[in-house]
Order: sequence, then C-alpha cells, then structure tokens
Amino acid sequence: MPYFYKCALNELDATIQAEIENALIFAYEHDRSDLVRRRVLKHCWVTVKNPCKEIFCALAMEQVYWTESALLAIGRTMNHEWDSTVLEYFSDENPIILPQAVHAAGLLGVYSARRPLFRMLNLDTDYDVRQEVIWALSQIGGDEVIERLEHFANITDDEDEIELIENSIEYLGFSAPTTPNLLLCLTDRTLGLTTTTMTLTAMTMMTSSKSPWIWKNGNAT
Repeated sequence: MPYFYKCALNELDATIQAEIENALIFAYEHDRSDLVRRRVLKHCWVTVKNPCKEIFCALAMEQVYWTESALLAIGRTMNHEWDSTVLEYFSDENPIILPQAVHAAGLLGVYSARRPLFRMLNLDTDYDVRQEVIWALSQIGGDEVIERLEHFANITDDEDEIELIENSIEYLGFSAPTTPNLLLCLTDRTLGLTTTTMTLTAMTMMTSSKSPWIWKNGNAT
C-alpha cells in the first residue's frame, strides 16, 4: 500500500510519518535529480501543509515535466483556489500537459470545467485526453454529464473506452465520502485503483461500523 494511501487513512505512526515527510522535503530541496524532486512534488499534499510556493516555482519553470508534476500536485491539494490555474492549461495542446490539466480538474471537481470538457469529448480529441475527460466528468458530475457520456459511448467503437464510460456512469450513481485525503485515494486514477475497486471500497467504508460517515437514503453524511 503506498505511503500516501496509508497517510490518508491515518495508518502510520505519527513519528514515522513525520520522519518520512521530513526526508521527502529534504529530497525536494536538495536532491540533484529533477526526477526525484518532481516525484516528491506530486505528493506534496501529504508532505507540505501549504505547497503554494513549490507549485508556483514548478509552473514558473515553464518546462513540460515540471508543469505536469505541478498540475498533479494542484489536483491533490483539493484546494479550489487553484481552479482558474487548472483551466488556463486547458488551452495547452501539449500531449503531456493537457491530459494532466484535465485530470487535475477532475481531482478538484472544477464545476466550471464541464463545458470545455464536453467540447473535448469527441473522436477528434487525442485518445489519452479523452480518457482523462471521461474520468474527470465522472468526478465533477452535474447536469448533462451522464447524457453526454452515454452519447459518446454510442459513437465510439473502442471497447476500453466504452467500459470506462460504463464504470464512470456507475460511479456517478454513488455518493463519495467527504474526507478529502480519503476521497483522493479512492478516486485518483494515478494511484492504480480501478473504478470498481474505489466504488466498493467507498461503500464498504461508508457502511462500516467504524466508519466516520453515516449512510442515509443512499448518501453519506
């Protein structure tokens, strides 16, 4: 189980967690490898309380992979102050940056991103971007989302894409937990959890006697 997943579930001893966080911060500030520093940045939501400075510095570099890492970090902060920043990158056609911007919008649940995401949901859009669009819409939800996803499922002949749409529509039928870090672990595709897995996990935890959420009329409160 990844360190950040354990952290979100409060499964780490506080002393051990602090030591790991300090080691990651040290690596970000002093390691000579950009790859190492970018990987730390992607998980700064558990290592830095308010990672604005680190994210701004990464974006200011105007380098593709640093921008990609910064956008993922932004999404994982679950902070809506970054919404406008994420939307700005929707106009970036770079095949690495655009999918990550869309993914960040899904993580943040940027409601105002729905219209541009609807426009991206067509066969002319890059396949990787479409995958992220479908996932992001499943996280944002709202009017028309299921209708748009069903329409696209009818015009694509890609079986994997159709399955992703079906899983996304299924996920939209459930209410996710409201604890930010746990919600992130259950819904972030980059953590390697499938839609079916995250749905079952969410339902299990919300109906568990040890769960901090109460299940009422199909909604977590």
